Amino acid sequence: MDEEDKAFERYNQILEILNKCKSDKKQVYINLINELIKKCIEYIRNVNQIQHLIDHSQYRLTAEAYRDSYSELDLSRRLAHNALIDQLTIVNRNLFKDPELKNKIPIGGIYSLNPDSIKDRNFIAQWAAYLISSLAKKGIVSHP
Repeated sequence: MDEEDKAFERYNQILEILNKCKSDKKQVYINLINELIKKCIEYIRNVNQIQHLIDHSQYRLTAEAYRDSYSELDLSRRLAHNALIDQLTIVNRNLFKDPELKNKIPIGGIYSLNPDSIKDRNFIAQWAAYLISSLAKKGIVSHP
């Protein structure tokens, strides 16, 4: 099973646990996960915009215009990455804090990579790409 499959499997596992729980906060948790998906998409969209600039505009713009565009896009990417990390933390914290759920949620929460890697920004970025790619292949979201 590849990492995309693992990300999708963990996403489904969390949703199945939530659908079976009786917690009055169940819909809040689902909304938090949906917001996480939006943050993942926004981050990937920003990464794609930077890649597009590098691939298609590097030689069409003046050096100054290219630097300005790159700086603006990079700031947007960094802010989106921080928002993604914050939302991942919020989702997992809430899942583990709920008395009904905390013993049912797997180590790492919704994050499917090695739980120790959740402290590394680069791994979180990669996980987001795996999750969104798997959701896009299943038609759950459109690929950014």
